[in-house]
Amino acid sequence: MLQLWDAFWSIPVAIFLFLGSGYLIQWFFADPTGQNAPGFYDPSFIQAAFYTSFLMVFINTTVWFGLYFNFRAVWRYYVGRRMKEGESKGKVLNPSKDDFLLLKGWQKIAILVGLYFLFSAEWLFLFDRLR
Repeated sequence: MLQLWDAFWSIPVAIFLFLGSGYLIQWFFADPTGQNAPGFYDPSFIQAAFYTSFLMVFINTTVWFGLYFNFRAVWRYYVGRRMKEGESKGKVLNPSKDDFLLLKGWQKIAILVGLYFLFSAEWLFLFDRLR
């Protein structure tokens, strides 16, 4: 279950990193006089990066839950279904994986690179909105 719904562990980790980095940055870089030295760069941008990561995982999990509850046929196509009877009991039939294996090499690479850039664009968009 933790492999399928990674939000159960990644959202608490992201929240911990977000809060922990704030305390760590304040403890490590705080000036006791209340003023920063000339040319000092505030490293609290890392908190925005952790918060962006949290939002990305949260939004993606919300999308997966939406697929699961509203478009069950699409969900079953993507995730597959575990066999309950017969010789192959417990085996997962996954039509999307079978379809992916039928693609040519350049099509697989195009899909994976496209997904990578979409997720990167989502992260950058959220990060930009939080600055």
